[in-house]
Amino acid sequence: QQIAFIRAPFTSRGSPEVLDSQGFAPTRGSPEVLDSQGFAPTRGSPEVLDSQGFAPTRGSPEVLDSQGFAPSRGSPEVLDSQGFAPTRGSPEVLDSQGFAPTRGSPEVLDSQGFAPTRGSPEVLDSQGFAPTRGSPEVLDSQGFAPTRGSPEVLDSQGFAPTRGSPEVLDSQGFAPTRGSPEVLDSQGFAPTRGSPEVLDSQGFAPSRGPQSGGAGRERGSKSPPPPPSPSTNCQSRARKAAARHLAVSRDVPREPEPCGASTLCV
Repeated sequence: QQIAFIRAPFTSRGSPEVLDSQGFAPTRGSPEVLDSQGFAPTRGSPEVLDSQGFAPTRGSPEVLDSQGFAPSRGSPEVLDSQGFAPTRGSPEVLDSQGFAPTRGSPEVLDSQGFAPTRGSPEVLDSQGFAPTRGSPEVLDSQGFAPTRGSPEVLDSQGFAPTRGSPEVLDSQGFAPTRGSPEVLDSQGFAPTRGSPEVLDSQGFAPSRGPQSGGAGRERGSKSPPPPPSPSTNCQSRARKAAARHLAVSRDVPREPEPCGASTLCV
């Protein structure tokens, strides 16, 4: 009778102990058959699980890989918004520099996809330039970087085809250490500007004088007087005739002249 009395509770209840709301007892864990880690099929774990089904002493009810990652979660650690964990970096296969295919880097990237310790997720050239950006440095508005000067091939004077110079150019394309992006003559004149100096309103420069395309004379030369007009010749002849007539009339008495005879030039 005692044996029957003891077995009766097991048949109708499952345990002689006080069970929790899920049918677990302190010394057994579950009325079900448990696996080697104390997990039961309908509950998962005798421990308090988090919202993703992870328990403190096991990590996951799933089979974990060698880094503690589970298929449906990725990591037993707190992941960032891109699925990265502090001790691994990415749930993806990373390359030798810690880059993953869908993110690029386990570091904080700038707006152009550059990371502090690598520079770019692209293959860089010998000067640290990447195909889609040009330079891992801060570039100016014309694509120049401090340690290189230009993403283009520069000539021996540091000029690039589409900009002209890594220096600040004036409004006519002149740079301080070169003078002009054009071939200059022996006096420092360029074909399309005339002079690297400030010219006055007549095209004169301080150290050269007049341009070769001027009027063919230097400043200060006297111009010949303009040719007289026909009306000026007529008035001159009239004055000379009046003077001769006046000189003769002083010595010889004369009769009154007919009306209109004094008109010398019509």
